[in-house]
Amino acid sequence: MFHEVVIVTGSLAYDQILNLPGKFSSYILPDKIHQINVSFATDTHTVNFGGTAGNQAYSLALLGIRPVIVATAGYDFDRYRKFLEKNGIDTSYIKIIKNKLTASGFAITDEANNQIWGYSKAAMSDSKDHHLKPVISELSKTNKQLFAILTPCGEEGIANYVDECVALHIPFAFDPAFYIPSLSEKTLRKGVRYAQIVFGNDYELSLLQKRLSHEKLQGLTLKDTQIVATTLGENGSVIQQGNKKFTIKPSIVHKVVDPTGAGDAYRSGFLAGYIKQLPLKVCGQMGSVAAAYAVENYGTMEHSYSKNEFWKRYNENY
Repeated sequence: MFHEVVIVTGSLAYDQILNLPGKFSSYILPDKIHQINVSFATDTHTVNFGGTAGNQAYSLALLGIRPVIVATAGYDFDRYRKFLEKNGIDTSYIKIIKNKLTASGFAITDEANNQIWGYSKAAMSDSKDHHLKPVISELSKTNKQLFAILTPCGEEGIANYVDECVALHIPFAFDPAFYIPSLSEKTLRKGVRYAQIVFGNDYELSLLQKRLSHEKLQGLTLKDTQIVATTLGENGSVIQQGNKKFTIKPSIVHKVVDPTGAGDAYRSGFLAGYIKQLPLKVCGQMGSVAAAYAVENYGTMEHSYSKNEFWKRYNENY
């Protein structure tokens, strides 16, 4: 079924990215890890638009999907909103928290592209009070098919969105990411059980499988119709649906500049294909190409391409 409206939940943030001219291993002593106290001095510091909802909506829009963001932001969000709207993204359902700043992410990237992140939730904490039900009720009046993407936006927020999508029979993709350790087992289990697609990198999905010990996330999925998309960084990805398995080789990256946002770009590329009912292998390959564009630019929304440019590059790789 073709989904005409894609609801993207998750975070909206200003990403502050610092590039370390060296490796973390030069600063960290393994035998002192229990009392770590280090400082990193970098030569660069940029502030970019980011957050899982913004990142994924941006790449979806590049691929011809007009997403609707459901998220919370702070009183400093105006220039970010203008950027999203300029790029064809519906911001009507972004709730502004007037007494808080927009969330911020702080990343240090070493020369081996390892990253250490810190995160200030700020206005994102209020996502727990920004529900999907009235948004879905309003969008349903158009008689268009809805699909939701559920990504980190605070533990209570993503838990509410899982519950609401299940109760309202809205198909969704589930990407709990770094909330896997802190989300309740009930939410994790419900998200995995009812999602059409479960996204994660190999570490995240191994951790998810450990928390839901008897749920099979590798090999056979929970239902033959469900999809598990496992990203493997520079080694590509693996897509599984029932007993079908597709190994996706990575797209050629012309120059690695910044890995931040590659995972979000991959998910957007994959979902753009899925929403248009393309074969799963093609979806995975689209994700790989979208991720390659992202890592070739500093920041998560600095890349840009036309649909023709995207498919030209796709055909060069696959």
